[in-house]
Amino acid sequence: MRQVNSAGAWTRTYAAHAYWRITGDPEPAVPVLLAEVDPAWDGGPALPVREAVRILGEIGAPAVSAAPLLRRILAQAERLSRPWDGVRILADQAYVRTLTEALEGIDGWGK
Repeated sequence: MRQVNSAGAWTRTYAAHAYWRITGDPEPAVPVLLAEVDPAWDGGPALPVREAVRILGEIGAPAVSAAPLLRRILAQAERLSRPWDGVRILADQAYVRTLTEALEGIDGWGK
């Protein structure tokens, strides 16, 4: 599980996901994924924030520690600060969908 300590955010995210999928043990994976969920993320593709959120939702109830942060992000008036105009709106809508689906997977929120 050395890759979860990798310098690369994408490598850490996918290593945590792979570890959880292979072992079924979410305990080491959840903190790694949660560390990638940056509330100040601007929507840029260089960081795997949305993917980490998606995987936390896939893990479900064992990722309940992520729920308060995901709710705070979802409640923000502006989630993405990158000035993309129409593209920014679409990216924000996709992020809202990812956050909502993750929370549904974690604790049934929104059902």
